Amino acid sequence: MPRLPDTDAPAASVTSGPVPKHAQLRAILLADIGSTWPAHAAIPSERELSTRHGVSRATVREALRQLIEEQKLYTVQGKGTFVAGERVQSQLHLASFTEDMRRRGMVATTLVRRAERAVPPLDVRAALGLTEHEQAWSIERLRLANGIPMALELGWYSPRVAADLGEQDLSSSLYGLLADRLAAIDAVYAEALERPWPRLQRIHGDLHLGQVLAVPNGGWRIVDFEGEPLRPMAERAIPDLPPRDVAGMLRSFDYAGAVGAGPDAAAWAASCREAFLSAYDAAPGAIELDPALLRALVLDKAVYESIYEARNRPDWLPVPLAGIDAALA
Repeated sequence: MPRLPDTDAPAASVTSGPVPKHAQLRAILLADIGSTWPAHAAIPSERELSTRHGVSRATVREALRQLIEEQKLYTVQGKGTFVAGERVQSQLHLASFTEDMRRRGMVATTLVRRAERAVPPLDVRAALGLTEHEQAWSIERLRLANGIPMALELGWYSPRVAADLGEQDLSSSLYGLLADRLAAIDAVYAEALERPWPRLQRIHGDLHLGQVLAVPNGGWRIVDFEGEPLRPMAERAIPDLPPRDVAGMLRSFDYAGAVGAGPDAAAWAASCREAFLSAYDAAPGAIELDPALLRALVLDKAVYESIYEARNRPDWLPVPLAGIDAALA
């Protein structure tokens, strides 16, 4: 990836005033993206930006965090922060490493270090919904772009999804091997489009167990109405389907089960979903939940989670992937 050349041009100033410094810096950096900084170029380090603009590294960090959430920048572990290229306009796009590198004009290769069946750790079993002694595929692969090591993938894959995975060519894209899910996903979405939709309204957008607080003698409080981090800010306030928040809460039970790593996390999560839906149906003002529409929204949430986890927390990827499989079952 290209490195930006040194420049002697005076830096735009960040001043004290009613506009927060991180917001001022974000606007300055945004102006540099696509002009001073071409796509996929490495931007200056936090320390360099801090010195150049006369702000603290905490201010720089917050400005960069916002630009990364807005997909104007992206990070590569151990390499730095880079300018994002043209955004792929698809909310339901699962891109493989191979396709992602090809889109960046790079050649992706893979070295398979290990592929074997084994009993996974307790937290992985909980995430995949496996029984105590059930085995899964343990696959370790080194991913390279233009011959440069980019990532070491350590993944567990359910044999219920791909029983013969170890017999496949794992030096190619695992995404391609599992791409048969896409047709099934499209079929679920198509069915939902034919169903009657409730009236659109402002929703939370990213409702899950971590967004609610039980206040002593005060009932429940819902917090953080910022919406899903990967979605552009302009999209987060657009009126949407109320059942989308129901779907978000249903998905969060799988995450809670994975964190708790109980002996039967899948059964626990299923009982929580059933209890939540029963309580929702009985609540004043609840809308009728169309099963086909709710299934599509739960699936859509799991697809979004897969993209988020692949980019930010690869160790958690089995949780949403198991959710996709459950929604397609």
